[in-house]
Amino acid sequence: MSADLVEERKNLVASVKASLRKAEGIVAAHRKNNNFMVITTIISSAGATMIAGITAAVGQSASIGIEGWKTACIIAAVFGLISTVSNGLTQQLKISDRLLEGRQGLGKLRHLDVVITTGRLSWEEITKEYEEIAQVYPDLING
Repeated sequence: MSADLVEERKNLVASVKASLRKAEGIVAAHRKNNNFMVITTIISSAGATMIAGITAAVGQSASIGIEGWKTACIIAAVFGLISTVSNGLTQQLKISDRLLEGRQGLGKLRHLDVVITTGRLSWEEITKEYEEIAQVYPDLING
């Protein structure tokens, strides 16, 4: 085996490892963003429902008056707005789609890393698979 071929294989292994680390970071960031948006949507939607429900249930028996009703409506509206904006941003930014795509690419990179470690495929097959991953998931690949 020539020194150039050994160096080329070392570079390929290093590229796969670097891409794997980058993909793990990207997926972690997408997961964090997705969780934040989902939790924000759920809490704000529940808050709006709770405020409106409590206000309606208590009603006039609590003598909350016009100002109390206004305050409750404003709070419920703010919660509703937050929920709508959060849900809209999640959909518009395609956060869940990006998370899914990142997880798929990460899975393929992890598989490739295992294949390199076990030597189950030829270097030509490994190179071809890495090139395919780079084409389908370019954001996950370094360089």
